[in-house]
Amino acid sequence: MELTKKQEQIISVLIKLIIVTAIFFPIRDQYAKRSMYYTTFALPTFLSLCLVVYLGTVNTVRREKSRFMSVFIVFLLLYIGADLAINFLYHHYYWELFHKATAFMLLPFLWYKLPEDFFERKKIISFLLTVIVISCILSIVAYYMGIDQIKFVKGELVPKIVRHGESTYLDKRLTFTYPHKSEYGVFLVLFTGLCLKFKKFFSKQILFYGALGVLLYTTYLTNSVAALGCVGVVVVGYVLSRLPWKKIVEKYKIAIGGIGIVLCGIGVFGYQYIATKRDLTSMGARFPIWKASIEVIKQNPEGIGMEFEKLYLWNMANNCHNVFLVELLRYSIPVGILFLVLFLLIFGKTFWKYKTFSSAVWIGLFGILCIDYSLKDFNMPMLILCLFFLFFATEKRMGIEFKERKKNAENS
Repeated sequence: MELTKKQEQIISVLIKLIIVTAIFFPIRDQYAKRSMYYTTFALPTFLSLCLVVYLGTVNTVRREKSRFMSVFIVFLLLYIGADLAINFLYHHYYWELFHKATAFMLLPFLWYKLPEDFFERKKIISFLLTVIVISCILSIVAYYMGIDQIKFVKGELVPKIVRHGESTYLDKRLTFTYPHKSEYGVFLVLFTGLCLKFKKFFSKQILFYGALGVLLYTTYLTNSVAALGCVGVVVVGYVLSRLPWKKIVEKYKIAIGGIGIVLCGIGVFGYQYIATKRDLTSMGARFPIWKASIEVIKQNPEGIGMEFEKLYLWNMANNCHNVFLVELLRYSIPVGILFLVLFLLIFGKTFWKYKTFSSAVWIGLFGILCIDYSLKDFNMPMLILCLFFLFFATEKRMGIEFKERKKNAENS
């Protein structure tokens, strides 16, 4: 059965609300006297759950079956079961499962329940790109007004404004509505990938290049070397994917050497720039932190749960500086492994989907996820939504081919 116009409108509104709240109004609450590591209610997750529930009620069946989605659902159920068991036995903290399970469920529900041309007809991607660019422009304006962060905590509708020098960090670091610059960096990697993939959705080339410039400058203002490097990987991957390699190899062999020299030059410059910011011999002290984290994980296979904020791993570091090590440490080895498996399933399915470009996006994403605790549970729904648009909503499902055929027919 096809979706009715009313059903499509409700789904469209819910998706757009998730995007707007996740980027501009990530209103959330937390346990009293606890840190941001213990989020309870989060508005974007609540809206994501509403979307999942509503999609589950609509009577529509996709013609295209997916073996990957079947395997993914099996491991998602295993993840939910393991997390419930560990929480029941040890931690009694179920909110993180609420955020993550809801986020992961978006993937199969969006895939199986929505028609191929839905996102084009409802202008979802155009809306997302517009919101991304506006948010980056506003974050740049905020930065030059002396603001580092617009902080939503304790379920308050009015955010707390954190100005330069008012946080625990001495340097200026643009985080906008995200808790940390590395978390902003994760989404800047994904936003850059979305901007490049859906270049055709910009009505003029100048708008595309303007949007890309805004994203790159925003990344620079975060003062995150990891974010800058990972976004750079995405851009370089896109450029390489657009080069006519067959023609270059056949007719312009000398150009290959030139491209290699340019890439080496970029690599040397990038290395020198990062070396001025971080001690690369220890990856900015990551190696000793990761080593200490692994030792604590071995000692606590069931996870440390609500004791996480009291932990000091190495030289006052209070987290593992790696999203997947944090999962193993906080929620147990079985839960952490299944969490990683869910990511690896998506990675394995889509790493080479658009060849150089998709692999560059994944390298950039995993790079920043593995270098810092850069993904809190309440940001998971927006991350999965971005991954769906990047890798599962193909050009055909986005209606781009239909749009181009219509344009060609009109011209002829």
